[in-house]
Amino acid sequence: MPKQLGTLLFSFRYISMTRHLQLAFTALMTAILLSACNSDEQQIKQAAQGYLDAMANYRIEEAEPYVTEETRDITLLFVEKAIMPNLAPNVIPENTPATIDITSVDITTDTTASVAYTKTTPKDTTHETINLLKRNDEWRVHYVVEIPPIFQLFNNASNDTHATDSTAAPNKDNN
Repeated sequence: MPKQLGTLLFSFRYISMTRHLQLAFTALMTAILLSACNSDEQQIKQAAQGYLDAMANYRIEEAEPYVTEETRDITLLFVEKAIMPNLAPNVIPENTPATIDITSVDITTDTTASVAYTKTTPKDTTHETINLLKRNDEWRVHYVVEIPPIFQLFNNASNDTHATDSTAAPNKDNN
């Protein structure tokens, strides 16, 4: 076999092998990217489903693992302390069991997403969305309610451990 023919065959094999390696590498990278997207989407769905199911069925404490710190410290606390104790006795039985069906997930950035869902109760069906944030590689529901000022006053008064009685005698050390 002439030397040039051997070189030519080697070149074709080399190009063919290189092309196969490139295709294999591309396929591998595509699979990794798709699994990363699916992993994020699965985590988002799981966090949203856990939160929404707990809240829709009035199990507030079960929503905590799925939320950001702000949502826990503001929204869940407000619902637990101000809303739940003041519900009419018929509200929970009329609205449970509630089911949540996630209809779409929109990953808007590396750290933000929104979930569209349908909530069905014995009374009605609603279509809503909720936002999630990725913090410390975990997706969490981020829903911070604006607390009405009247509740803020009560909350501040109940948290003030240094409240004084205005009729008490003044402290001699301060005069």
